[in-house]
Parts: sequence; structure tokens; C-alpha cells
Amino acid sequence: SCPEPGEAGRSTVEGVDSDNDGLRDDVQREIASIASGDIQREVTLKKAASSYQNIATGPIDRAQSVVFMRASLDHFDCYLYQTDFSDQAIKDFGRLKAKVYNTKERFFNSLKSMDDFSGEVVNVSLDRQEYAQKCSN
Repeated sequence: SCPEPGEAGRSTVEGVDSDNDGLRDDVQREIASIASGDIQREVTLKKAASSYQNIATGPIDRAQSVVFMRASLDHFDCYLYQTDFSDQAIKDFGRLKAKVYNTKERFFNSLKSMDDFSGEVVNVSLDRQEYAQKCSN
């Protein structure tokens, strides 16, 4: 487990990544807490967190925003499938996003990406197999 970065983790938009794996230490700790030892869910949460962090650190252009937003939606769909479409999946992703976007600058970068993503078409399916396929991304 990564050390708690404390205020140092919020002093820059990039935060602290002591093991240089691309995820901030505070985000890794949150993922471990959410996944509770379920490796499959942990992998999906890490993929989503990576997309969220790319958004949070900004600045990115519209095309990059769309790529990262679509990736995060795919990871969420996969997580829904892994959790049998439970309400807990929504809560888990809420916790993850709250941790990733935990400073004003990170949060405003996420708002910019949401603005960039507005107008994009998102297809919603009732076919569980389409959600399962998102897990191969």
C-alpha cells in the first residue's frame, strides 16, 4: 500500500506518485479500499482512475477530453458488469471521482472536459454482453 501523501498530495495538480506507476498515492489507497481485495475490480478502477487523472491534470484539448471521457465510460460499464449492475458500482465510482478531483484545479479541469464532451453521442445498451465487452478494453 502507498503512503498517505497528505497535503503534499494536493499541493500540485499532479499529486504524489511515490511508486511511479502513473496513479497518485491517494487514489491508489482509495482504490484498494473500494476494491477490498477483488483484483478484477481493482484493475478496472485503476484504468478508470488513469483516465480521470489525465483529465484532472489538464490542460487537454477537446479531442483528448473525448478520448479520456469515453474510456472512463467504458471502464464504468465494465465495472457495472463486474458488480452485476449493483447500486454499489455507482457509489464506488462516485468515491473514485471524488478522490481524483479533490482540489479546485483538478475539479475545474474535469468540468472543462465535461464541457468538451457535451454534444457527443453515448449509446446505452440493455445487453449485458455489450457491458462485458467493455472489460476487454
